[in-house]
Amino acid sequence: MTKHGLALHSSTPELGLAIACSDKLSASWLEPDTINQNRGYLDHAKRSSVWDLGRETSNLLHTYILDFIAPQTWQELAWVAVAHGPGGFTGTRLAVVTAKTIGQQLQIPVYGISNLAAVAWQQQIEGDVAVVMPAQQGQIYAGVYRTSHRHRTIEVLEIDRLTTHADWQKYSDKFSGSKIILASGAKLGKTVDGVWDLAQLQWQKGEISTWQNLTPFYG
Repeated sequence: MTKHGLALHSSTPELGLAIACSDKLSASWLEPDTINQNRGYLDHAKRSSVWDLGRETSNLLHTYILDFIAPQTWQELAWVAVAHGPGGFTGTRLAVVTAKTIGQQLQIPVYGISNLAAVAWQQQIEGDVAVVMPAQQGQIYAGVYRTSHRHRTIEVLEIDRLTTHADWQKYSDKFSGSKIILASGAKLGKTVDGVWDLAQLQWQKGEISTWQNLTPFYG
């Protein structure tokens, strides 16, 4: 039976879902020439969708997941990943609880992926990436990563934090060579692809994360 990985993202008003075969590299990681030479990868290419559900996410999430994973079944899931924050309280909690429930019931790994890390990964940058996202009361969420799609690695240089603009400036001065990405906290559903990719990296390295270890980060 071919095993798949499922990623969820509802930390913002958008719901993002992604699924792909977990046994091979995602086709999104391959250069066009490589894909042409290895057409078999296309059968396992990641598919993802984003819906702007707003406050209806809590009522519709499970229905959307059931419709989305078809023709795959629950038994075909090898792992589940979730964007665990920072983000909105209700949406983040909903996705985390759903992912933990799936992991517990199916007894499969559950990977919690930082929203900021997913944003950094999707920039397709070889080098340091600082991601800044608006928070409440004039504060910001910020984190710094070193990404390499060539080597399929990501390193945390500065762990995600809730901070002020002034304090962040002190930290960011150390990373003057970083590319700074301003992420809109209202539109992050599409980064579910990054959530899937980063979970797949852990899966391929044999890193196992259980549902008991997953905690949301609200800031």
